[in-house]
Amino acid sequence: AREAYRRSRERQDVRLVGIWQAAANARRRLARALDPEGERAKDRAKYAARRERKKETKRAWAKRAGVRLRLEVLNAYGAKCRCCGEARLQFLCIDHINGGGHQHVKSIGGHMYSWLRKNGFPPGFQVLCHNCNMAKSLYGACPHTSYQE
Repeated sequence: AREAYRRSRERQDVRLVGIWQAAANARRRLARALDPEGERAKDRAKYAARRERKKETKRAWAKRAGVRLRLEVLNAYGAKCRCCGEARLQFLCIDHINGGGHQHVKSIGGHMYSWLRKNGFPPGFQVLCHNCNMAKSLYGACPHTSYQE
């Protein structure tokens, strides 16, 4: 008896939801008929807000994916500066051992980290901190290596 009562209540709930939905649709149609520009403005505002939320979500996802890719590449090449031993990931970057990084990045169309992963982390690259990388670029060698020699 309880099961039959529960099923009859569920059928009533379904019918009521259908009635409420029909009433809500009728109210929307009436509002649109009375003030079409106002309803269109509301629709545009809702659409713009939804589009902005989607953009923010996509940006956040892309940022997380980029961070994961960078960490994967740095870990594949040792995750610490080969010159001075700096291990804080914020300071690290990938360096072309034999130079020519700018031309290489231009030839592959940017996206260096994804290229490295796609090509199986090829040799000829190393992890340097930004200071050592700039010193190598500007002066031909890092001051750390000249002190060590």
